[in-house]
Amino acid sequence: MASLRPASTRLCSSCLRLYTPIPFSRSFTSSPRRRPPSLTPGHLPTFQPTSSPALNDLLSTFRNNVFLPAQLSPHQRNLIYRTKNHHLLKGEEPATAMIGSEVVQMVPLNRFRDEPGTNSSLAKVLDLMDEAGGDAWQNLPEFLMGLKSSKRKLTGNQIEKIARRACQAKQEGLVKQCCLRPNDTGLAFWQIGVVRELMWAAFRRAHDGGWEGDGLKGGLKFAEDLWILLQDPWDRKLKRNPSINAMHRPEIVGVMVQLHAAKLASLGKGEDETKNLKKYVKILLAIWDNAELGLPKDSNDANHKLLMWTPVWYGMRTARQLLSNDHEMRHELGMKLAHEIEPVLQHARDLELARPPQEGIRRGAKLYDALSNFSR
Repeated sequence: MASLRPASTRLCSSCLRLYTPIPFSRSFTSSPRRRPPSLTPGHLPTFQPTSSPALNDLLSTFRNNVFLPAQLSPHQRNLIYRTKNHHLLKGEEPATAMIGSEVVQMVPLNRFRDEPGTNSSLAKVLDLMDEAGGDAWQNLPEFLMGLKSSKRKLTGNQIEKIARRACQAKQEGLVKQCCLRPNDTGLAFWQIGVVRELMWAAFRRAHDGGWEGDGLKGGLKFAEDLWILLQDPWDRKLKRNPSINAMHRPEIVGVMVQLHAAKLASLGKGEDETKNLKKYVKILLAIWDNAELGLPKDSNDANHKLLMWTPVWYGMRTARQLLSNDHEMRHELGMKLAHEIEPVLQHARDLELARPPQEGIRRGAKLYDALSNFSR
């Protein structure tokens, strides 16, 4: 079998007349870094088998027809894409390429017929991972790396959808790992929607645990670890544009308020926990002008408002009850609740109630109802 590599090439005599190798160099470093290193040239995603044959086939198609060609040299891509060269790849002595440490065979491809579209396929991949569950989600980072290396761009809404679906499947740890490698996966801590989903995941952990015990402990630890990562100066993009800093978003800081308020309520009034709660309440009040409040325009906007602001509303209510000795802080929280958040949430809930019953109750209304009943 012939071996085709970017640095040294061996082809059959017919291919050799058409191919001229391009010098290729690769640098390595062993110096320590706080973040995982970016992908080195020649990385071809490898997927673990799942319980879903449809998912396995789709991931394999992306690997062979999208991610693999992206790692080839221009001359190699000419061989697989140009019809006039296809006969050179069908002989008894097939041409191969070395990508990383893997030898792969090159086969003829048609861009329009063989390459799956990004938009429809992404939705299908997420659906299939959700259906398969378990270890299927562990293929998400490699899939995102493949999209990134093959220059398949994702929109902001698609990135937020990936984070939302993964967090709903309790894979928030995996999403956080992807954010640690923004240059490879496309997910980052400067994407407000992604951080919002991660914070909501921490909120859900505590909520599902009844705001006590391991559920509260796990949710708070995840949120605190995330908060530390948000302060990482490695993200130069945040330095250039402070407006995309998630630490300046009330809907994110509000989750920290609720988690620390729940811990204080669960453990009793301790000096350290009271200080922690006050710290986050002060941050919340200081950045309150960044709150994007406003009456929802339709039922979709209502669902979004309920999801975004219900945790903040609940956290502010709980904090106000616990900080009985700080009259100024209680007053500010009370004014924000009565005049800004509660009217918006009530209007949003009314819009949800006006929807046809057969359409069901959506996530925002379910969360609002659950916390309203829990706090009574």
